[in-house]
Amino acid sequence: MYQLGLVSDPTGQVKFAPRSSFPFIGWEVAPGRRAANGVLADQFSENNSLGLHTNRPLWDGATIELTWSMKWAYSKSTTTNTDSTGFPARYGPDSIGVVSTTAGSTDRTFLTLPLFGTLGSLKKVLQLYTPHINDQNPQVALASSFENGLEGFKYLPLNWTIRWDGLQKISPFSSIFKTLTLDHAYTSLFHKDWQNTSGVEQINNEHVQYGFAPLIGLTGTPKDLLGGAITGSIKYGTTDAFDLNLAASSISETFTKDISLSLTYGRHGFSLPFFGVNLQNDLDFTFTYSLSVSSQKTYTPNDPTSSPDGLPLNGTTRTTYEPRVRYGLSSRVTASLFVQYTSTAPDVAGATSFATSSTEAGVDISISITQ
Repeated sequence: MYQLGLVSDPTGQVKFAPRSSFPFIGWEVAPGRRAANGVLADQFSENNSLGLHTNRPLWDGATIELTWSMKWAYSKSTTTNTDSTGFPARYGPDSIGVVSTTAGSTDRTFLTLPLFGTLGSLKKVLQLYTPHINDQNPQVALASSFENGLEGFKYLPLNWTIRWDGLQKISPFSSIFKTLTLDHAYTSLFHKDWQNTSGVEQINNEHVQYGFAPLIGLTGTPKDLLGGAITGSIKYGTTDAFDLNLAASSISETFTKDISLSLTYGRHGFSLPFFGVNLQNDLDFTFTYSLSVSSQKTYTPNDPTSSPDGLPLNGTTRTTYEPRVRYGLSSRVTASLFVQYTSTAPDVAGATSFATSSTEAGVDISISITQ
């Protein structure tokens, strides 16, 4: 039983007993004999995970993939004082010489869509918690309200990915693209850390994150232009994360939205006269662009009316673009040129930094000489 991770005492005796609920049988562990007159430290830990995965076609060219997962970890630190017989020493009529601390964590998929209101929201968290602000132990109520208020669907919450190939067959895309694919994905996570000391369980923190990566993404290959091939993609995604700090009784939110664009044009093997010699030439052009906007806010559940929309902490807008050209005069002579521009602008509402920008440019010439 110990080798299977079902009990934490390596010498303990397992005693089976009936229970009133499923699976109607359980067990208890009686401490076993150890080294006599000792102070023994035991460390026990285990990790478990479950996952479900399936996919199926939706219509011609479209498929959906569904996933569900749960992970939980458990660790126990035990200090045992043994008597002359090797059993835990007794320090009173109802106590034995064992002091233990347990801790663990849980990770699972978590369906929440605060943008739609009814499928989890901070407003619902505050509604659940407000009646318990003056409880003797409000942290327990806050942790429960945080999890239940943000979760929009409790029964088998799923992540999903949808992919639709063959959009180029639909008008008006058929006259422009050779291939065109649409992508959409939803991912989510709930994480909780807890510990138990001397029989008192305490939740340390909770974290919820969900996002669309991407909310919508298009990847395609247009028809040839000037004898060259073009590929491109554009994606837009969002991520929202909530962190519960029970020690400070506060909730922080970090929201990020991203858009990225990538274009590539290539023409290979075309001839151009150079000093009376026709050489095989290659031309590649790439352009990338990205825009990322992030913002941070904090909420105070114990005083929800002070900042109902959250107190801005920080926010930035980061923009990057880079054009790059590569030209091959022959298989032995190539040259490339690039320019990269990056700027970071703080959010006015929660600015904690200054605006910055940088520009980089470079030229690379490669000549291969062989005998």
